[in-house]
Amino acid sequence: MSRLNLMKRTILTFLIVGPLLWSEWLSLEWSTWLWDIPEAREHSVKILIVADPQLIGYQNEPYFVGWISRWDSDRYMRRSFSKVLSHFEPNLIVFLGDLLDENIQMTQDELDLTYKRFLSAFPIPDNAQTIYIPGDNDVGGENEPVYTHLIERFANYFPNMLKLKDKRFEFIEIAELIMGSYQPELVKNASDGGIKLLLAHMPILRSNSLTNNKLFANYSPDLILSGHDHTAEIYIRSRNISNFDRYVPEKKLRLPISPDHPIVELQSPTVSYRMGVPAMGYGALCYGFLDAIHSYFCI
Repeated sequence: MSRLNLMKRTILTFLIVGPLLWSEWLSLEWSTWLWDIPEAREHSVKILIVADPQLIGYQNEPYFVGWISRWDSDRYMRRSFSKVLSHFEPNLIVFLGDLLDENIQMTQDELDLTYKRFLSAFPIPDNAQTIYIPGDNDVGGENEPVYTHLIERFANYFPNMLKLKDKRFEFIEIAELIMGSYQPELVKNASDGGIKLLLAHMPILRSNSLTNNKLFANYSPDLILSGHDHTAEIYIRSRNISNFDRYVPEKKLRLPISPDHPIVELQSPTVSYRMGVPAMGYGALCYGFLDAIHSYFCI
C-alpha cells in the first residue's frame, strides 16, 4: 500500500470515527470537566433540578425511525443523569414537568412502556428524595384543557418520595403549583423562619396574568423553580411591584433568599437534546444558612 493511500485511509477513518467518538463519549466527558458545581456547606441541602425530559412516545415517531430516536434519546439522558448524580450527589431531586412527550394521547400500553423507559433513564439513588410535578405534555394546559384524570394518573405513576422528618429540610417549606391552578399545594411545612420554595412547570414571575395575581394573593414564595421554555433564565421581582429583571445565567451564582429579599425564579433548561435548543442541562442548588436568619442558595 502506498504512503498516499495509507494517509487517505487514515484521514477517512478519522473523519468517520472522530465525530462518532465525540458524540458518543467525549462531548459528555468534556462537559463534566467544565461543570462549576456549587460547593455545599456542612448540613446544607443539595437539590438537583430535572426539567422537560419529554421521553419520546410511539405515535408521533413510529416504526424503525422512532425506535432509533427513543433508544438514542433515552441513552443520552441516562448517561448524563448518571454523571450528574456522581458529581453532585443530591439530597433532593425535583422533576419540573413534561416528563413524557405524548402522555395526553398515550394508550395504556404505551404509557407502561414509556414509564419503564423513564425509570431506566432516571434511576433514583436509595438515599435521594424526589418530587414530581406535571407539565402540559403530562396533563394538558397549554393548547388544551387540563385533564383531571391525567393529574390523578400522573400522581399514581410519579408519587413524591419525601421524608418529612429529615432535619436537613426543616427550614424549607415546599409547595407545588399544578397546571391550571392558582392555589399551590403544600408538599411539606417548615419550621418558623424557613423559606418558601414553590415548584411550577411554567414560568411565573414574568407574567402579570389574573391567574398569577390570584396565586400571589394566596401564597408568597421566596424562591420559584420552573421549566417549560427549555432554556435557562433567572427572574427577580420586587415584592411590591410587578416589574421584574431578567438574566441569562452564565456562571455560578450566590443569591440571598428570604422573605425580606426580592422573589427569585430559576427557570431550568431541558435535559433532552431533542428540544431544539443548543444548551441542555441540569440545575444544581445548594441551600444553607449564613446565620440564624439569613439563608442562601448557590446555583
